[in-house]
Amino acid sequence: MKARLSLVVLSVAALAGAIRAQDPQQPTFRSGIQTVAIYATVLDEFGYIVTNLEQDDFEIRDEGKVQPITIFTKALQPITAIVMIDTSFSMTRSLSLAKAAAEQFLVRLLPGDRARVGSFSDRVMLMPAFTDDRNALLKYVQDGLHIGNPTRLYDAIDTAMTELEREQGRTILVVLTDGADTDSDAWGPDLQRRANANDIMVYPIMFPGDIAAEVKALPPTTWDFMRRHWRQFISYDARTEAQRVPNLSKLTGGGLVRLGRTSNVNAELAYILEELHSQYLLGFVPKVIDDKTHELEVRVKKPHFTVRARKSYLARAKVSQP
Repeated sequence: MKARLSLVVLSVAALAGAIRAQDPQQPTFRSGIQTVAIYATVLDEFGYIVTNLEQDDFEIRDEGKVQPITIFTKALQPITAIVMIDTSFSMTRSLSLAKAAAEQFLVRLLPGDRARVGSFSDRVMLMPAFTDDRNALLKYVQDGLHIGNPTRLYDAIDTAMTELEREQGRTILVVLTDGADTDSDAWGPDLQRRANANDIMVYPIMFPGDIAAEVKALPPTTWDFMRRHWRQFISYDARTEAQRVPNLSKLTGGGLVRLGRTSNVNAELAYILEELHSQYLLGFVPKVIDDKTHELEVRVKKPHFTVRARKSYLARAKVSQP
């Protein structure tokens, strides 16, 4: 791990030069036919990112059946990202670390990348527009965050997904949180179904939090609160809820990072950006359009490689623009 992380700074510098030099031509997706776009990260047996594979090295399976690959590129693709920061009471001890991680993500955006920054606690707040101005993004991290209690984590993810669905190209949601939701109107299982239907890649960055203290600080339960959150009370399971956000990364092909006081924040965030700028874009045209969720699998035919990519897609008559 240390050896891998020590190469990150040099890798990111090389990526920055490559993206400026690359051919700006983007893959073309045929109008009127749904093309399923898949962004895939490939790792070797030591955890290093693999960038030298070709189309014939990959295999896409839709419901277990191999599909012809109609789009393939390993050229650098710009990203459009939303960075949501948990500013609730339970994150008090980790907030400075979370802000530092957000800043390290933002300063490593490459030319052509755009982002928005937001926060969530008792309310969800988001800067008004996507921008490539890193100074504006960093200023929002320092001055634009709202501190409050309790935590509307699922509402924040729901809001960010809505904004990203309006964008074309590669869309990324980075969520910096301790993983606990205490006051959302959105429901966790609904977010998982929504992630299945869209190609938004989720990257949770998890921190230790003081959930018990936050719950104690909540106002007395009212009938209105019970009415709005009856589904959570009926089906709540602490172990399941703790995995809700991490599971979004698995569903969408994103990565999961856990940070603590001894973590190398700079190296970990640099690695995430290196990964995002080293992914393969694959595409195929589904044979069946049935408005159902299809299981999706991407494989590398060579041994000892691991692929991270979205696990499903919604087979609907709609063009997906990468």
